[in-house]
Amino acid sequence: MKNKIFSLFVCLAMVLAVNGFVSCSKQDTRETITLNGIEYMKSDNANEYFVYRAANKNITDAAISAEINSMPVISIGRADAGWLIFPFENCKSLTNVVIPNSITIIGYGAFRNCSALTNISLSTNITEIYLHAFSGCSSLTTVDIPNSVTQIGAGSFAGCANLTDITLPNAITKIPYQMFDECSQLTTVTIPNGVTIIENKAFMNCIALESIYIPDTVTTMQRMLFGGCVKLEKLRIPNSVEIVEEYLTFDCKGMTMVYLPKSIKKIERQAFGFNDSRYVPNIHYESAWADWENVDVKWNEGNNQYKYESNFTFNSYPANWNTY
Repeated sequence: MKNKIFSLFVCLAMVLAVNGFVSCSKQDTRETITLNGIEYMKSDNANEYFVYRAANKNITDAAISAEINSMPVISIGRADAGWLIFPFENCKSLTNVVIPNSITIIGYGAFRNCSALTNISLSTNITEIYLHAFSGCSSLTTVDIPNSVTQIGAGSFAGCANLTDITLPNAITKIPYQMFDECSQLTTVTIPNGVTIIENKAFMNCIALESIYIPDTVTTMQRMLFGGCVKLEKLRIPNSVEIVEEYLTFDCKGMTMVYLPKSIKKIERQAFGFNDSRYVPNIHYESAWADWENVDVKWNEGNNQYKYESNFTFNSYPANWNTY
């Protein structure tokens, strides 16, 4: 019994460490070196270094070294040896970071809550940006993610309240959970071809978002994707999507028009609903009325009463985003 209780306690601690960002690390005796206010540590194979932490939370400029003792610095933070590191978390005076080309990974919460960070120059060899890497960087205005990046973690730019422009890499296949949640100044987004899934709440509460390009490679758009995007006026659902998930554009008070492809088989409850139970007034559907009759629509808490109450235009669907 004691062993079971202990195991449960360990599991709970691990969950809190990942989801709640509790700095939880086991003791480590590996070599560390401090240069220009940044502490570096040898990685497990002892032939490379990673950025361990800021030596002082009041650091203002971070020029990360490309190598230490002729060995490369390969990541900012790590998630190895059973522990998590958040190297510059809560460094609220940090305004500028230069990342050398030796860096391939930006680790968990690497710059989380660096609220004064205005400029970040990303290495052209970075392949992964871990979850919440830049969340809470409320002064960051633009980010150019290099095409070398293939994976981006959940919430990586959540709470970047002044982010207005971001370039997404061509190699990614997923826009993760809450990636841009609460990015209240983000106005336009272009999702690259090759993305197949946009996870739930990815653009939630992007209250300045006016337009978004979603390519036809996208097959899944998860729930509450655009919840609270009050300035988003129209939306084209890609022609490879079969299910419009619940609350997709919930509380998008400015939404006036939705374009639906004939691939749609089901529209879940309140997919286009508002807080006051209104619905999108204008629906353009790619096919004919007879096909629309076969779509399973649950717009109002499981009831399909709104299936026929929007203003419909049939056999109307733009060939691509640029034509609507």
